[in-house]
Amino acid sequence: MESKLFFNVEGNTSMAKGGSGDLLSGVIASFMAQGLTPLEASILGTYIVYKTARDLSIDHTSYYVTPILIANNMYKTFAEIKKIINIASPLKINLNKDALKGRLLKITANRRREQ
Repeated sequence: MESKLFFNVEGNTSMAKGGSGDLLSGVIASFMAQGLTPLEASILGTYIVYKTARDLSIDHTSYYVTPILIANNMYKTFAEIKKIINIASPLKINLNKDALKGRLLKITANRRREQ
């Protein structure tokens, strides 16, 4: 059996607060409940929570950003993903899953260049 190891090398101090892991776990569980595999749910959930936290820490400060603020603003990240990959909902992935992962990686790479 081949095993794979994935690292999220992104992140910021705004996620270093009590409750951030609980939020991430809930997001991943909700994606799994909607039919994504654990790996797909983990990749997508990690990206959405990270990107929302990063965007909020740019607008505010990392000290101000809390898990509840991240949760209340994740809709903005969903809307951006929806525009970029042109699907009805980021959760209706069907078998476009590989394309979605590729687009998320491209989005992250493009954001790095902008900063």
